Amino acid sequence: MLPPALFHSPYRVPVALLTGDEGIYDQLVESDAIEELWQSWEQPEIRRLPHGHVSWMLTPGINRCILDWLALRLDTPRSVSSL
Repeated sequence: MLPPALFHSPYRVPVALLTGDEGIYDQLVESDAIEELWQSWEQPEIRRLPHGHVSWMLTPGINRCILDWLALRLDTPRSVSSL
């Protein structure tokens, strides 16, 4: 079960700046919980990755993917040299 605070945050972030990454092999957070959270956040972009709850962090190039995603939405160039 996910903490209720995740569903009713006092902070409002535009849906366009939210993303959810779901590990399809995640054994800690059930798919139903991810679906419920996704619905409560007004259905932001979601990526379903072939990983578990933690293994996605060990994926080569994950930082680049995150920075590319942010750069597109924030309309700013990213600097790979700062990684």
